[in-house]
Amino acid sequence: MHTIAIVVHATSAIAAFIIGVVLIFQRNTLRQLQLARAFLVLLILMEVFLVIAILSHVTSLPAITQLIFGGLVILGVYMIWRAVQAVTVLTKQHQEDQLKVIDHVGFVLISLFDGFAIVRIYQGIMFAK
Repeated sequence: MHTIAIVVHATSAIAAFIIGVVLIFQRNTLRQLQLARAFLVLLILMEVFLVIAILSHVTSLPAITQLIFGGLVILGVYMIWRAVQAVTVLTKQHQEDQLKVIDHVGFVLISLFDGFAIVRIYQGIMFAK
């Protein structure tokens, strides 16, 4: 169960990152809305499977790892909230709000990138032991 959850979590995160980049550069507002909804769904999947992966072996994790993963869960919830805000702005379809969409999606993209880096650093530490 843990491995499947990790694979779905990572795949959703990578797909969300790609969709987010495409969304930022999309000029058609209808297409942006469609991409933003897909972005939101992928972030929700990413978060759900992160929680499943953590809960599947939380008792065997060191306290510092539990703390790091807890922080990533909180960050994931905030990222989902930012994606909801982007969808809300796009639903109103006011051209002057375009910078708000870029702000919300950009925050999530930076957070995803940070998450990728944190996981990579964590893997390096764990494999070095």
